[in-house]
Amino acid sequence: YQVEAAVIDAYGLPNLTNKVPGHGTEEFGRASLADLAVRYMPEEAVIQHRVIFVKLAYTFRKDLSLQELYEATRGVWNLSPEDANRYDYVLALLEGIVVEVYRAVRWQAADPAHFTTRKDLLPANFVPRLGVLCSEFTGEVATEEVRQCYVGKSVRAHFAVGTQATCKYGPKL
Repeated sequence: YQVEAAVIDAYGLPNLTNKVPGHGTEEFGRASLADLAVRYMPEEAVIQHRVIFVKLAYTFRKDLSLQELYEATRGVWNLSPEDANRYDYVLALLEGIVVEVYRAVRWQAADPAHFTTRKDLLPANFVPRLGVLCSEFTGEVATEEVRQCYVGKSVRAHFAVGTQATCKYGPKL
């Protein structure tokens, strides 16, 4: 698989008849020096805003459209909309690195109709868990000034080793 992925990566997917990249290219594929620096020596983000961290481990791909990234980030989370509405931004994370920042305008109960690009969601994803409503936010990409504070930076220090939570509130400010 790794040899196949390397050859596909070397030739470039647009030059081949393959419909998908090789196995493991998300982790081992071609990357720019800047991407490698972010992955292996990231600058630590200094949290300056009220943020919620959202891990995109299972829904992230390098080729996500802007709409797909937004939908993957906006829900469906086991957060109280009432509590989440006290936070201003949502940081979308991949392996502890911020890939995008959204200004959360409003948190509300999750609605399957709001996720047109998400094929991974099932009816069970919208059932309240442990008495907490499944929620989503509506929002927009943050301003460039706010994005520069976080995108490409690490927030790994805010997660205990082995933490399984896919979302959590940021530090109190």
